[in-house]
Amino acid sequence: MATLSKRYNLTEAEATQLLESGAWSENDHAAAFFESGNSGGEPSLIPWRKGKTTAGEQAGHVIDELGAIERGERLLPEGALTAIQEGNDPARPNTGESA
Repeated sequence: MATLSKRYNLTEAEATQLLESGAWSENDHAAAFFESGNSGGEPSLIPWRKGKTTAGEQAGHVIDELGAIERGERLLPEGALTAIQEGNDPARPNTGESA
């Protein structure tokens, strides 16, 4: 949360919303780690192509993604910040198109 807050000048609530929605990363393994709605508040582990991921492997994805954001090597996915600022769900950024 601190990385997103500092890098993008977000409030704690905005950074939390990005993390819990999964919109902070395009890496599914990293994004799923913080997504809300998982049982017991534990990390959400998603399956790899073969077998299942371990918590350690998924945490490695999180560390890599947040480190790249902190170093300025990676930006948030397009529309994630705009959605936060407009009060929309960042997992479903408003593109201005209607369904």
